[in-house]
Amino acid sequence: MEGCDRFRELAWALPDELSAEESEALAAHVAACEACAAEADGVAAVRTGLAPAADEEPPGDELLARVKTRLARAAPAPTADILTVEELAQLLRVSPDEVYEHLDELPAFEFAGRVRFRRRAIEQWIEEQEQRWRRQATNAAVRGA
Repeated sequence: MEGCDRFRELAWALPDELSAEESEALAAHVAACEACAAEADGVAAVRTGLAPAADEEPPGDELLARVKTRLARAAPAPTADILTVEELAQLLRVSPDEVYEHLDELPAFEFAGRVRFRRRAIEQWIEEQEQRWRRQATNAAVRGA
């Protein structure tokens, strides 16, 4: 659904960080978008799991960032034809930061100020990387023999 990136960001915000308008928009979007509803459910489960006991301090921002990165890596790969940075990170099982670090190596385009990837181009790129890796491994084995 269009605009899901923004709503995924809102889903990760703490409730007191959202304005009334953002909370209402998030609730309406989650009610209409199955993928974002699943994301919101995942966020709620993480928050419940991380909720401190009465005698504990709440976890810090660093822990929440690590959990978010691990959840992104564990999420099922996206199936859309056009991928966002976050969706490509899920597909490659890396963090979005790693996608940005290697952006110059990836077949990408910009639309409305945001980086996007065509799934077909990414799949072709992956095949090329596999072939290159196999050639290098074979050459190394031949040199070592």
